[in-house]
Amino acid sequence: VVDLESRLKNYERATSNQVVVLTVDSLQGETIATFAHEVFQSWKLGQKGVDNGVLILISVGEKNTARIEVGYGLEGVLPDITAGRIISHEMRPEFKQKHYHASILAGITAIQQAIGGTYVVPEGTEETETDPTFVFFWIVIIVAAVITLLVGFVQPLLGGLIGAVAGFALPWLILS
Repeated sequence: VVDLESRLKNYERATSNQVVVLTVDSLQGETIATFAHEVFQSWKLGQKGVDNGVLILISVGEKNTARIEVGYGLEGVLPDITAGRIISHEMRPEFKQKHYHASILAGITAIQQAIGGTYVVPEGTEETETDPTFVFFWIVIIVAAVITLLVGFVQPLLGGLIGAVAGFALPWLILS
């Protein structure tokens, strides 16, 4: 733990980028993304006006769920996709082996490499995870397209049905 702290402090002194690790037992009913965002905002990570902070959040109670929250100032060099790859390819394998310290160290190393422009996903690893936002986006698009097609198909039928009923009912009401 001491070597991780000193490594992070030395990195911050050398680059001004602040990387912080937080482990929690529970997310208290929140999603990991929401919890990480709230911690990031309340701790005001990174320099004011530069927003160059990074939070590594690990929730031990939720099967070692991890999230890397990145300040706007570093999103260009550490986008969400890279943060996800770091979790998938660097941290998760160590977690599965119950090497928690090694997992955190691997995450920190990869984050520093990504910020420095030298991080590369290890060869032979597959991209098996899909961003849930991406999946949700496509589901919404497909559902909207299906609804549009159905309305386009059903609308003339409904219009014809309403017209037939009104065409029969109005004269009947008027004559009666």
